[in-house]
Amino acid sequence: MLVFADDLCLISNHPADFQDLLDHQMNRLGLHLNPNKSFAFHMRGSTPVGTCDTSFLINNHRLHPVHEGEFHKFLGKPVGLNAVPNYSSLNDLAELGFKLATSKLTPWQRLDALKALFYSSLQFPMRTAQFPEGDWGEIDKVILKEVKTTLNLPTEASNEYVYGQRKLGCCELPIAAEESDINLVDNTAFKLLSSRDEMCAKSAFASLQSTVHKRLGKLPDDPILSDYLSGNIGGDFSTTSNKFSNTWTAARVASRGLGVQWIFDNSVPSLVFQDLTLKVNKRRKILFSIRDRLRNSRTTNLLRKKNQGKAIEVVSLAPTSSHFITDGTFTRFADWRFIHRARLKLVPEPVSTQDNLKNILNHLFQADSPRRFCYQKMEMLTASVIGDQSPSATLHINFL
Repeated sequence: MLVFADDLCLISNHPADFQDLLDHQMNRLGLHLNPNKSFAFHMRGSTPVGTCDTSFLINNHRLHPVHEGEFHKFLGKPVGLNAVPNYSSLNDLAELGFKLATSKLTPWQRLDALKALFYSSLQFPMRTAQFPEGDWGEIDKVILKEVKTTLNLPTEASNEYVYGQRKLGCCELPIAAEESDINLVDNTAFKLLSSRDEMCAKSAFASLQSTVHKRLGKLPDDPILSDYLSGNIGGDFSTTSNKFSNTWTAARVASRGLGVQWIFDNSVPSLVFQDLTLKVNKRRKILFSIRDRLRNSRTTNLLRKKNQGKAIEVVSLAPTSSHFITDGTFTRFADWRFIHRARLKLVPEPVSTQDNLKNILNHLFQADSPRRFCYQKMEMLTASVIGDQSPSATLHINFL
């Protein structure tokens, strides 16, 4: 029996025992449940697997059965067999993010509102694996487009600038698809297995063993559990699969996507990510540590870019250079519209300069012109007028 506040969940292996358990516990606790707000879920685990339309009664009133494809939320988590996700709630979340990103707030307030209000509202559905990673990725596409508009950046601007480390000069916006994977590894799997509640930790470990055992047909040891949660697809895992998804299958897919390695030692888990080894005593730092390493990696990739990474390399030397991103202190709107383009060397060249130079050079190099210059002098003239421009702003001239 699982009880939290006024939410009660009874579990039994046999239908007859469940009805007896239901009657006994209600009398024992002195509770009077509302049949109209109570649901029954009966699943047959043997072949053919499916749901059963079994009648369970409370005060001679039949509980609503949960059929295959349907779900009922217990503590906010959808429970059912092959339940179809509630995409209306996902659309509501996407609409919230879009409204914040296109609101009439100041640009820096929009970024702050997205981080504080929008992405925080995604945490619970991410931790409970209510939607696959691909759905979160669609939300990222919508938000990224509007954020680049907020930053006055063109579409070709590097995404690493939006998602990279703020102390190194980037905007540090979360990635919903990535956050979903990190939450599945940390809050959903690792924290269950390393819970300080001994009964909870044992129950989680037994559930993991059962999931792997049903896939491989043998009782797993520590190395097998490590390979399973790390997303290993070789050996015995190449010819087997899990028929149904659960907490551990979701964590396995997320770990493989992130590149997180699991290590079990005497049934105690630890995580290895890049140069980090995260043990049980660091269970509260896992989410932050993995996220921080990913942001640093994106910033490093940006700094390596020959064009857009040059100016940001200088900015990254002083964290105070990015103070304005969060609160807009001492920043005018004109400054905001210019500075992000300047950091990525995406400031467009004035059209008048390009046209004037093109007309001058075309005139000098006309076929019937008595004055002809060598190619080297032409290069010197071009450099003296427009300077050393980035490739995105290079002037291309077609001579007659």
